[in-house]
This record gives sequence, structure tokens and C-alpha cells, in this order.
Amino acid sequence: MAKKRLFTKLLVFLLIAGLLLPNFFSLAHAAGQEVVNETTYVRKGIVTASSLNLREKPTTSSKILATLPRGTTVIILGESGDWFEVEYDSVIGHLHSSYVEVVQSSGIVTASQLNVRVEPTVHSASQDKLVKGTRVEILEEVTSTDANNPVWFKISYFDGSSGYVAKQYIKIMITHDGSYRKVGITTASALNVRTDSNVLSKTIMQIYKGSYVIILETRSTTDFYKLWYKIDYNGQIGWVAARYVSILDWSDEPVAKASTSSPSSGKNRNHNMKLACSTLSGTIVLPGEKFSWVKTMGSCNESKGYKIATVFNNGEIAEGYGGGVCQVSTTFNMAIRKLGISTNAHQHSLPVSYAKREDEASVSYPYVDFSFVNTTGKPILVEFVANKGTIVCNVYIAE
Repeated sequence: MAKKRLFTKLLVFLLIAGLLLPNFFSLAHAAGQEVVNETTYVRKGIVTASSLNLREKPTTSSKILATLPRGTTVIILGESGDWFEVEYDSVIGHLHSSYVEVVQSSGIVTASQLNVRVEPTVHSASQDKLVKGTRVEILEEVTSTDANNPVWFKISYFDGSSGYVAKQYIKIMITHDGSYRKVGITTASALNVRTDSNVLSKTIMQIYKGSYVIILETRSTTDFYKLWYKIDYNGQIGWVAARYVSILDWSDEPVAKASTSSPSSGKNRNHNMKLACSTLSGTIVLPGEKFSWVKTMGSCNESKGYKIATVFNNGEIAEGYGGGVCQVSTTFNMAIRKLGISTNAHQHSLPVSYAKREDEASVSYPYVDFSFVNTTGKPILVEFVANKGTIVCNVYIAE
């Protein structure tokens, strides 16, 4: 009888094991596999038409899933001919690419003069020089054997020229995944800002609890704190332990937006507006901080890629570099005022066709500035897009 009971228990055990083993091996196999993120690179796009139909399939006869207003941000999943497959508010559909401006990875030159080299090393020949404030598109990040410049960017600039520059001289505005720089708020009563990402490096300054900072870079280390942030605090750059900074998210939808249109703009004027928009897009203004067009943009001259177009000069129509950028500053002014922020905007010497007189914001380096102080109590981020004479400005707030 005892042998029979033992046999019965053994049989039950084998049956249960038989049921569990397949799942066990499946789980073991799954645990041993590396999880692949299929959305490593995410491209964003901005609708530039006054309204654009999101369709089920890439054809104008397909079912309309939604109608998106100008300035709407979408995630680009793929392309099919002249159409983008996009995601908007958890709905996947198709938009005609002619009316969607793709957000590209970009940055601004911070050195007074930066060599663009043929290869990613200081020993390579210099093919061009870029002045401070020049906007560039970041095509690729590469490593180098240079001890002082271990990381380089392959960039494009002006009208498609490309080359290599040291990463440390480029301030990133938009990252490779189409997202903007983050902001954070400090949580320590007094936080040391250091020259490098370790506790043994020199302390530059201390910032106090509740201070807003812009996150420029994240670094994992073998230091006690492991994770560090490179930050911008009131124009000073340094490193802080990440555990003492709480990252904030940008609002999903703009808290203010504005658009202007000048459909008769010529090729050079459209070029200048697009260049100015790409330079400004991704700008963050912290609470209490003053934004200055003159300080941020500098001179919109030939050395930064601007072209000659129509300008207003003391009540007369003339030709000059950067013609058209005043439409960008005017659109900016219109969006900022919708937040209840006062600006020091100046009217042009002649009326413009794209805005009311009270909305105008003329700019002329170095004497005529457009500026404002962020009085919202929260960090704000501005996003611009230019397309065939139309300028869109979206403003987001950190939450």
C-alpha cells in the first residue's frame, strides 16, 4: 500500500512538472533575451497647414480620423511616399508630408569661432569656421582619439554643407529623438555645483532648494552618487548629483500659441525665417529670467547663413541680411503675450501685412530689442516652425 501511495505521489508530481516545465523554459528563455526597444529614435513633426486631416490610409480618399490645427505636434512613425504615418493622441493615421515640418536634432555654436573639420580630430584640415550663435543640425555623434575632445558631432549648416566639430562647443537645443532639453528643480537644502561629475572635483557654487535648472547632459559614473547631471543655472555650467534634482515634464499641449502668414515671401525671406525659427526653437526661459532677442540671436548676418531680403529701414523699403526675421519675433511676441507676460515690443517703421500694429515686434541688432521677463512662476519652452511664409510659435510650460 505504501509503495502504491508513493507511486501515486510520483505520478502527480510528474504530471504537474509536465504542465509547468514548458512555462518554466519559456520564462527562462525570455529572461535571457535582451529587450529590444523598437522606438529608440522618435521623430516629431509639427502641422503647418491651418488645418490638416489625419487619415486612416495614405490617400486623400481615405477615412478622416481627426482634423489637426496648425501647430499640432505628432510623432512620426514612418513614411509612405508623400505621406507620414504618425501617432496623435494615441491614434495612428497618415498626414501628407507637405504640411508637416520635421523637428530635427540641432544645436548652437558656443565658441567665438569654431573650426569645422573634414574628420573628427583636431589634426584634420579645417574646411570652414562658424561664429558664435550659428545654428547647426546634428547628424551623428562619433568618438575620437583626441584626449581633449573625445566626442564629436557630424553637422550640417547653412545650405547643406557638412563636417565635424567638437561636441563641447555645441549647445544642444533638440536631441536626436526629437525631444527638448529637460528642466529640473533642486530638492537639497544646499546643492554643490562642481566642475566635473564626482565628489572630489572643485565646487563652483551652491544652489538652494527649489531652484530651477536646465539639464544639459546625463552621465553615469563609478562615483558614490553614480548618476550626475550637467546643468545650466543662470548661465553657469556645472555638474550636480542627479538624486538631488527632480525632473519636470513639459506640458503635452501648448499653453499658448500664435501664427502669422506672408504667402508672398520670396525664397531668401523664407530661408531667413526658417533659420531664425530653428535657432530659437527649444529655447527655455526660467522663472524670473529675462529673454533678449539681441542677446540670444546676435546679428542675423551672412556669417550665420542669413541671406539678403526686403527690410524696413527708417520708413523706407530696402534690402539687407536677415530680412524676414521680424515676422518670427512678432509671432513670438503674440504667443508670449497670451500668457499674460508684458513685453517691450517695438513697432516697425512701416506697417506689416502679417500682423496688427499692436502685435508687431521689430528687431534690429544691436539697437532694437525684443525682450520680456518670465513672470509665470514656471519654466517655459518655445517651439517654432516656418513653412512657405507661415510662422508658428508654441509655448509649453514645465509641470
